Amino acid sequence: MTREEGASQYGRHSGNRQNGVHSILIEKRLHAMKIGLAVLEHVWNRQSHPNGQEALSKARDVLVGLIPSIEKAYANSKSASPQRTLLERRLKSLELAIQAINEHCGEYDVFKR
Repeated sequence: MTREEGASQYGRHSGNRQNGVHSILIEKRLHAMKIGLAVLEHVWNRQSHPNGQEALSKARDVLVGLIPSIEKAYANSKSASPQRTLLERRLKSLELAIQAINEHCGEYDVFKR
């Protein structure tokens, strides 16, 4: 069995539509992370960023949407494990990015866990 056949058997390459939707979701999340990083760099290093209000708002919504799945993985991780440390850092970075976007947009309803 080839690698592609095995992947198809387990549903990973089960169709172009599903694969396309998955790719779009990943691209959307990656774009939101890049915007979050750009805003944090703006705050920390006074670097400019080309993102408008609408892009910032969409990025914030995507970033907020990532938090529940990370929290679920965190709850299932073992105490003092490297995975838990990574998840803690991911949550903190998302919270900081969301806060920076909110402050940049003039919305001070800072995300609270």
